[in-house]
Amino acid sequence: MKKYLLVLTLFNAVFCFSQTSIYHPFPDSGAVWNVIRPSGCGHANHSFQMQGEEIINDTVYSRIVVPQVIHSAYMCSGFETYSEPGYFAGLIRQDTLQKKVYYRYNNRDTLLYDFTMEIGDTVKSFLSNGDFFQPDVVLSIDSVLIGNSYRKRWLTNQTYQIYYIEGIGSTFGLLEPSMGGIVCPPSPELRCFSQNSTVLYPAGIQSCSYPCNAFFYLYNEDPANQNFLAVSQNSGMPPFSYIWSWGDGTSDSTNNPSHIYQEAGQYQICVSIIDSENCTSSYCDTVYFQANPTSQMISVNVVNWRSSSIESIGLEESKINLFPNPASNLLTIKTKLKQIYLCDLTGKIILILEVNNGERVVDISSIENGIYFISNGKNKGSKLIVHH
Repeated sequence: MKKYLLVLTLFNAVFCFSQTSIYHPFPDSGAVWNVIRPSGCGHANHSFQMQGEEIINDTVYSRIVVPQVIHSAYMCSGFETYSEPGYFAGLIRQDTLQKKVYYRYNNRDTLLYDFTMEIGDTVKSFLSNGDFFQPDVVLSIDSVLIGNSYRKRWLTNQTYQIYYIEGIGSTFGLLEPSMGGIVCPPSPELRCFSQNSTVLYPAGIQSCSYPCNAFFYLYNEDPANQNFLAVSQNSGMPPFSYIWSWGDGTSDSTNNPSHIYQEAGQYQICVSIIDSENCTSSYCDTVYFQANPTSQMISVNVVNWRSSSIESIGLEESKINLFPNPASNLLTIKTKLKQIYLCDLTGKIILILEVNNGERVVDISSIENGIYFISNGKNKGSKLIVHH
């Protein structure tokens, strides 16, 4: 019996070693990292996705984008979910032979992950916490079952239980720098990782999708003439399909419809959405429209807040490209605009920047950590995260 147990133990050790001795490269396509970041009185979901490639100096990089940010927060009226435009997160490339992954940062490649570290090694990469905090050190190395194979993982921070997992990245988030030994919960977290629509981490999760949520609010654009805007703030994975019900027996299935009420009265306006992952959600609001003093018509025009002047516009509409984002020292801005503004969340202008030849590099090392917007001065524009 003892011999049998000894043989079984040796077999398991050899099997696990053979599993973890096979290097599992970092993905170069089809990967999605869903990361939860603390945000105010709730959290923000950032879905980092590999979308396409970019070639720089004959080197192929994978583009990382966040299509949208989905916020969940406790508001005055209760728990509320809403979305805001996404952003370009940067470029990633890997060196499979060296078992390292690089992040294109400040127009140069910066080490992001080193999957050759040994116990006692100090983490030295874009994700390290610098000289101001307790440095992260490899505390242990073991393996974890990912899909049908075991992969090596490195425990680098005991306070936040940060692990680096071969072929996936950090359990703290794809691009989230460590907070060292400072205890300041809540902290970022890799909610799940999937590749080619298959969830690989953590085990037991069938879907890596965020729940979709339909929502709109009415904005009285022209009180005298009773012209309203229904500002749509749907969250989920775009693109969406819509069904608008106006409460008077009519409906519309376009994204941004318009409707005219012939009479004043009480109407229940509803919107139902289906996102690209077949998540369905509905939202209704009962509204009493008063009589129009100038005519009998009451108009409601639906706008999407990503392209509305009321709120903010997305990356494509604003024509402002930020890299890297989050940024700590130097920020590269690419835009066709000649003058842009760096503003804080209150709308206060921090910097006025002139742009020549479509590109401007800005030193932001003296700007405090936080969330900012770079815009043309007419709307919020593109979001910038400053993290030193």
